[in-house]
Amino acid sequence: MPTILQATSSDTSEIADFLDRAKLVHRHLDWTPLLDWIDCPPFLKYYFNQHLEGILACPPEPPGVAWIKCFACNQTSDSASIFSSLLVEAKKYLPLSVNHIFALGLNEWFKYILQTDNFEKFQDVIVLRYEHKPLEKLVKGVTTVRPMELLDIDEVARIDQTSFESIWTITSSGLKSAFFQAEHTSVAEINGKIIGYELSTANQFSAHLARVAVLPEFQNENIGYQLVSEMVTYFLKQGITEITVNTQDVNHASLKLYKKIGFMTTGDRFPIYRIPVSAITGQ
Repeated sequence: MPTILQATSSDTSEIADFLDRAKLVHRHLDWTPLLDWIDCPPFLKYYFNQHLEGILACPPEPPGVAWIKCFACNQTSDSASIFSSLLVEAKKYLPLSVNHIFALGLNEWFKYILQTDNFEKFQDVIVLRYEHKPLEKLVKGVTTVRPMELLDIDEVARIDQTSFESIWTITSSGLKSAFFQAEHTSVAEINGKIIGYELSTANQFSAHLARVAVLPEFQNENIGYQLVSEMVTYFLKQGITEITVNTQDVNHASLKLYKKIGFMTTGDRFPIYRIPVSAITGQ
């Protein structure tokens, strides 16, 4: 008979070893390392005949929103039933404030499992790439852009929570992790008040615009354009010409901004699925 248990930090080595050998592994795109979520339920372990055969992590982070951070399984033939069993158990750990569980479909096998368990497609994440359009020179106004500092994180988090739907927001702790992993960060200010920010990652060959947000009352004033175009200029000076960004297909304001700067869709897209918590009953 299978046994499902909530993980604890003492299970870290066992889970890390399992992830190294598991045949199927879905990992959400996240700033926080997966193993840091172990003490945040639900982070569940599935045992069969005393052998660890699957894990599922979907902690409510930010509060009220649960993304599947990881599903891993060592039984390809039973992966759907193991996922379903773990999902039913995860429901017991979620607070009442969580209405849906969301998942990013990065792999065909995971999309199949989600659809089998009655997850419905919600949106698509689409990929855009910078195509080297000449950047528009903006008239210098009252807005100034400077590098982001660690002390700005709490204020940046408030902007993030004001600017995005709850499912897309990042907490202060998540933004702090992102800040330390970023290659380029900046904030836009008016009279010393932060009204927008940008955060981008990079490696030796390419860069990625990970976050950009402007307070709603300051949108449509070219502040987002200023933040992103300065980021693009920075990476071009570093010799990095491959610059990408992701956004939802329904985020028309972001798409308009990125295309104005010179980003074009690549044709790559990844579906986002969701299921009402109330609808989780198992197969």
